[in-house]
Amino acid sequence: MAVRLLDAGADPLIFEFQRNFFNDHPAYIAISRLGWQAMGPSQAISYVVDRYLLEYPEEVERVGREVVSGYVHRALGLPL
Repeated sequence: MAVRLLDAGADPLIFEFQRNFFNDHPAYIAISRLGWQAMGPSQAISYVVDRYLLEYPEEVERVGREVVSGYVHRALGLPL
């Protein structure tokens, strides 16, 4: 698994989730800049993680919420 922020200056912010080594079917989760600012970084990260896990519930079993959250933090250059 890997996560990257496609364009830090874009609106909305789009996170690309690489779900396997070959990145055959990447997943994309978006959040508006306004939403990010209104929630603050901590809640916005939780929102992105929750949206991803709602759309791909098998990932809870495969990698777990903490791992997904860690990769989102890394994509933003933030400590865990």
